[in-house]
Amino acid sequence: MLTSNTDLATMPGNVFLPAAVTGLPRDSVADVAAVVTLNKTDLAEQTGHAPLALMREIDRGLRGSLDL
Repeated sequence: MLTSNTDLATMPGNVFLPAAVTGLPRDSVADVAAVVTLNKTDLAEQTGHAPLALMREIDRGLRGSLDL
């Protein structure tokens, strides 16, 4: 889950997502402990993009959080 609560960036596995890099409206955090399932119909239009380096960090965080 993404959150604009940047204090969560200090939690293990979470990844800080700077607005200047991602195109998101504000700095955000990928909270790897808050994984949710969504229907495609619940998704709005795309608002940002995570470069490969950030996606790799998120992947590492998810693997750690899910003990994979």
